[in-house]
Amino acid sequence: MTNFPVLSCLKGEFGRREFQIDLKRLYTQIHKLEAFHSRWDEFIKSDSTMRDVCYIEGDNLKYMTESFVSPKVDQRTPLLIMLGNPASHSVASGICFAYEGKNKEHRFWKALREFSILKFPSDNLLSNFDTNRDAVIEERRAS
Repeated sequence: MTNFPVLSCLKGEFGRREFQIDLKRLYTQIHKLEAFHSRWDEFIKSDSTMRDVCYIEGDNLKYMTESFVSPKVDQRTPLLIMLGNPASHSVASGICFAYEGKNKEHRFWKALREFSILKFPSDNLLSNFDTNRDAVIEERRAS
């Protein structure tokens, strides 16, 4: 377990990690902690997937997020892409940039594919990504 004064990484697997924030350490003044709690219900209702990725347990805010580092190494110059604050629907789907708009493939994946940075096996099988988004997300989770 990696510990910071306020933030701890509890567990994780390739792609998904669970973190916790110690709210009493974050909000050392009681009125600020109370203000946080008074806004919690509004926050959790702000997005339909929010309950799938974060919750309060005791004095801790626990949440799921995504991060991954590919073990693949080849002759190309290494590329590190750092992204933060994934959308809750992406974390709930188990893949960053799961979709955007009306369930359309996110432009992030299209750009990686166009520049030959990333290619999924499903790219060869699907003629229309948008109609099979959930199946592709399941396939990405399994890899």
